[in-house]
Amino acid sequence: MNEDVKAKMVADMKAAVKEGKVEDFANSVVEMNDETMEKLEAIKNQITAEMEEMKASNKGERVLSADEKKWLDCVIETAKNSTDGSMAPITEQMPITVMDEIFQEIEDTHELIRELNFINTKGKVRWFHNTGKSGAAGWGSLTAAITDEIKSGFDVKEVGLYKLSAFSYIAKDWLDLGYEWLMRYCVRVLAEAIAEALEDAIVNGNGSSKPIGMIKDVIVDDEDPTDITIQDKTPVVATDLGAGTLGDVFAKLAIGRNGKTRKVANVICVVNSQEYYKKIIPAVMYRNALGEYVQRTALPIKFVVSEAVANNKAVVGMGKKYDLLLGLGVDGKMEYSDEFKFLDDVRTIKQKVLANGLAKDNNCFVVLDTTNLKADYFNVKVVEEEASI
Repeated sequence: MNEDVKAKMVADMKAAVKEGKVEDFANSVVEMNDETMEKLEAIKNQITAEMEEMKASNKGERVLSADEKKWLDCVIETAKNSTDGSMAPITEQMPITVMDEIFQEIEDTHELIRELNFINTKGKVRWFHNTGKSGAAGWGSLTAAITDEIKSGFDVKEVGLYKLSAFSYIAKDWLDLGYEWLMRYCVRVLAEAIAEALEDAIVNGNGSSKPIGMIKDVIVDDEDPTDITIQDKTPVVATDLGAGTLGDVFAKLAIGRNGKTRKVANVICVVNSQEYYKKIIPAVMYRNALGEYVQRTALPIKFVVSEAVANNKAVVGMGKKYDLLLGLGVDGKMEYSDEFKFLDDVRTIKQKVLANGLAKDNNCFVVLDTTNLKADYFNVKVVEEEASI
């Protein structure tokens, strides 16, 4: 569902509740539900068409394992039998191969996530994080002092702190379309639900029960390391994307958190679709003397569209310096619920995953204020020759 449409529906629902207009609230709920079901119906038709195409080309579908079929049997049985409106846990744990497919689908269909250091934790709740401190390697005999210095270059992060609950819907009659179809559907809709919430946290997360976003700085008190403040980065005003502007941005990216310079690579510029077409394209595309449109930037940078970025803003940074961790968690069990449905033949799917994410340091990303970003032009300098006598 388009974010603007969703925001309007939610605003209408809030207004109806505030004004006590029960009928208006009900209409808003039905409208939102219809929008959601239309989207899921489109996914259903797309999957069916994909499978028909594979069948016609004799490519065949991936053979499901016994564990996957056992899990799908449990999904079908629980969905059909539980109708009392309570949360119904699917007793079989989701196979790790299914979650692997969901994560692969997220990477394949969401460019921003693909550009990050995306790590499938496979249920682990800790990971070692390179702090970038100097002294993580050294010459000499292996003494206690050296080993302590090497250890200081790493710290351990907890993944299990942040739980993400993804919701979607499935019509009961779709449960009879076969193992392969149901597998694809679960992968597709859960991947989309997880990715939508993830992208917003990756960009804007405040670290409160969610990852720390690219637009945030983490300030640690020098005297009390436990005193941590997370605040918005101060935007850099950009009126163009020329060599001077990008040079200043890249120079900031080149400073590691230990104060030493580092190589700048895999730089991305993340903007929403409206900003991309209205401002970024005019700023980096120009028409040359041959009448051809050419895209150019003074330094290598890849533009990535994400609706999580606000208008008049762009986030520039090294994508691979953002660690995004995602795992199934300990039990990995999916649940059904009738609490949020508005049609008798539709079930709500709920899947919990564990997630965490943060940039390696505050200089990995820079926020640009693109309010007054100007278009680029192909400049031609005409030099008049002096007439000879």
